[in-house]
Amino acid sequence: MTMKNMKKVSRKRSKINFRPLIVFVLMALVIAGTFGVLRILIGRWNVFNITRVTIEGVNDLSPQPIRKLIGQNIFSADLRLLKEQLQEEFPDIECVSAQRRLPSEVFFQLRRRVPVAYVKLLRFYTIDVSSTLIMYPSDFASADLPVITGLSDKIQRPKIGTSYNIAQLEGALALINEKNKNSFLNKYRIAKIDVSRFNEGSFFLAENSPALANQQLEIKFDYRYIKETIKVLGMILQKRRDALVKMEYIDIKNPNSPVFLEKKTDKVN
Repeated sequence: MTMKNMKKVSRKRSKINFRPLIVFVLMALVIAGTFGVLRILIGRWNVFNITRVTIEGVNDLSPQPIRKLIGQNIFSADLRLLKEQLQEEFPDIECVSAQRRLPSEVFFQLRRRVPVAYVKLLRFYTIDVSSTLIMYPSDFASADLPVITGLSDKIQRPKIGTSYNIAQLEGALALINEKNKNSFLNKYRIAKIDVSRFNEGSFFLAENSPALANQQLEIKFDYRYIKETIKVLGMILQKRRDALVKMEYIDIKNPNSPVFLEKKTDKVN
């Protein structure tokens, strides 16, 4: 190849077509500018100012953060932050959803948290199925709900409205849920659940009858087999209705091979 031909090839390679790139950049600038102008117009257009706030699920509730929404631009309202502020102001309320309904309405779907157990720390706190502390503490716990113990070292500064994702706590709540679904155990209630150990726990079963409330049966279980534990327990109590009176504990850590310990009885000479 001659020197002249080499120069021609070099010039051809050095020619880069910048036209598509320039067109793309100009289009991006136009689109960004258009959105910027629309954002300014929408922000100043009164038709998008919030004139109505609808709350469903909980009656007679007028939270401070929601009252301040009236008059704000619907697109500038931070609904996620409002949801957090609402649940902080009312720990026993769960905000299921917060939605914009154009042009000028904001909709909140709320529901009251239902306590399913107490958590015993320095005092007694009620908790719902999402592991959220929902009521201010008390020095006493009623017999209507199970008491979960063994978490004092894991929840050292309890805060109302906070959800605690602790494996043992979630296991205890799952245990309560499974027990409540088992029709064979309707006549019984869980009085206490000890979750102080990592891999296994104990819960204490009592009859719903006030006259027999002091007779409790310890059930030892493994967190990995909660459903199996409740199923086996239901079958055992179907056959041994005197279990709460005559048994010290039932060990169901291995659901395929439960272990029973009978209470010691004094021999009569």
